[in-house]
Parts: sequence; structure tokens; C-alpha cells
Amino acid sequence: MKKQLVLCLSILLLWNYGCRQTDKTTSDYKNAAINYEQLDLKRGENIVQTVCNSCHDPSAEKTNRIAPPLELAKRNYLAVTNTEEEFVKKMVRFIMNPTEEEAELHQDVEEYGLMDPLGYSLTDIQSVAVYIYRTELEWPEWMDEEGGQE
Repeated sequence: MKKQLVLCLSILLLWNYGCRQTDKTTSDYKNAAINYEQLDLKRGENIVQTVCNSCHDPSAEKTNRIAPPLELAKRNYLAVTNTEEEFVKKMVRFIMNPTEEEAELHQDVEEYGLMDPLGYSLTDIQSVAVYIYRTELEWPEWMDEEGGQE
């Protein structure tokens, strides 16, 4: 009986500790400072070109798209932020933990669903967000200057 009680208490303690660690890890990125000296914009570009564009392909036809083009996502984030830091933090919060609450493209979430978490480090995702912010991304042929469809 004592062994069962000790086992149950041990499991509860480990579960409680694990939940606190998960909450801590999950929330660390939400308010994380951006250390621009640690960012690698070439790595950010590489991730965008090889990973992000596989779903957010600007040249994909409407019937073949599985996610909105990055230029459209960028414009939506620019519309709700005033600085590069706000843009990066907002984009990082979504990419690190894609939820409807963090999404800026609500219509696209309804159409395509939420993206999967990418599994990259905070520094990598910050590098991606800064790269997107600072780079003129490819325009999809079907998108007009205001980000709508022609």
C-alpha cells in the first residue's frame, strides 16, 4: 500500500513539474527579447526558401495552394504592427505556437487550417521573421498591389 501511495505521489509531482516546465517553455518565446547580434539572416532566408515556401509558394495556383503566400502574411502583420520589433514578436508568437488566437490571417486559417509548429529554435524563427520583414518578397501573379485577387 505504501509503495502505491509513494508511486502515485511521485507521478503527481513529476506531472506537476512537467506541466510547469511546459508552461514556462511555451511562454518564454512570447516575451523574448530579440538579440539581433545572434540572428542569422542567411539562415532565415534558407528556412524561408526551403521550408516556408514549400507551403507558402507565391507561384502556386489558387487550386494548388496549401497556405497563403508569404507576401500576404507579411502585409497582414505589417498592418497590425508599427515597428520591426512588434512585427517580429507577433510573427514569432504565431510560428512558435500556431493558434487561432495568434493568427492574423483568420480567413486563411478557416480556408487552409493552422500550420504545424516548425520545430526550429527561437533564434531561427526570429531570423525568419526579421528576414521576412526586411525582404521584398515575391508577389504572386494573381495578387494586386493591395494584396487582393485580380
